[in-house]
Amino acid sequence: MYTDTWIVVADGAKARLFKAHSNNHLIEEETLVHPETREKASEIVSDRQGRTFDRFGGGRHGAGSDEEIKDEELKKFARDISGKLGELYNSNQLKQLIIAAPPRFLGVLKDSLDHNLHKILYHTVNKDLTTLSVEEIRGYLPSVL
Repeated sequence: MYTDTWIVVADGAKARLFKAHSNNHLIEEETLVHPETREKASEIVSDRQGRTFDRFGGGRHGAGSDEEIKDEELKKFARDISGKLGELYNSNQLKQLIIAAPPRFLGVLKDSLDHNLHKILYHTVNKDLTTLSVEEIRGYLPSVL
């Protein structure tokens, strides 16, 4: 039997979604990936980014810095994850949420959560656990789910 607790273990390019089992074991239900986050900024914008002219001189450059482009990709992935969680919430499958992510992405992901998801956010882990086994991840979570 399952509980209504879901755990998201994510970095900027991969999210593992777990559902807590009634005996506090985790079952990995889904993996979401966003490879664009790991691409070089020049690869991401080759087809989308416009060009601007320098105000003085004849130089041209891409609009938006590499960091801005990476930030936008992080936000897109966070919205994807939040959308999936919203679907689970709206179908009454999600009553309690736990998120584990590195500091930068944890902030972006929390910012993307809607009001309902914020209300059920039970616990956060400020660490990248995406490469760990299920047993190792379990060690970072509250003892009772």
